[in-house]
Amino acid sequence: MTTSLRMHANVGTAERVVTALAGVGLFALAVRMPRARRPLGAASMALLLRGATGYCPAYAAAGVDTDDRTDTRRALGGASGALHESRVIVARPVAEVFAFWRDLTQLARALPESIHVEPVSDTESRWSLNQRGMPTVRWAARIIHEEPGRLISWKTVDAADVVSAGSVQFTPLPGDRSTEIQVRFQYAPPLGRVGAGLASLVRHGADDVVETALRRVKDWLESDDYTSLASW
Repeated sequence: MTTSLRMHANVGTAERVVTALAGVGLFALAVRMPRARRPLGAASMALLLRGATGYCPAYAAAGVDTDDRTDTRRALGGASGALHESRVIVARPVAEVFAFWRDLTQLARALPESIHVEPVSDTESRWSLNQRGMPTVRWAARIIHEEPGRLISWKTVDAADVVSAGSVQFTPLPGDRSTEIQVRFQYAPPLGRVGAGLASLVRHGADDVVETALRRVKDWLESDDYTSLASW
């Protein structure tokens, strides 16, 4: 059995950049100073690791946390956040679609295999995006506002790998036999808007993931299998 230790990031973005640059500087100095190469190299590696992981053991021991990703509003402000909007029409009544989406154990059945969701409580859940069977991005989410049959709003909490906040709106169409689902959210990928653009180019960005998830939800809700389960 393999045990993995996941350290909680506690260093802010700007501080991580400065730390990493200092590590690069010490590494260059170590190359030019053979007699001091070992201590300078060790210090360089420590700084580079601190910058790459965002984790500082000294901060952890002192209870200090400057990680700006824990503040959703700050993390998504300015040029950091990328905006995504998607819509899909499902041939099901709005009350049925809302109830399905609100029950994460049901919603998980319609999501792509790359997305894993684990309900923690009625309003909190843990998510991960997997590639080749391994989780590459993790985040925890909390429902912050809910209007039954109409709206669910959420934001990420704790030190999420990708900070996001958004909403899912459910609109009944004439006759109340179909429902429009509108997903709208803002997220901060690791490299900001540039990172979102690069990720989309290789079809691993959040936009592609959400579009695929919505298609899967629509296909599942309109499938004969779901009709059979819903009639029980």
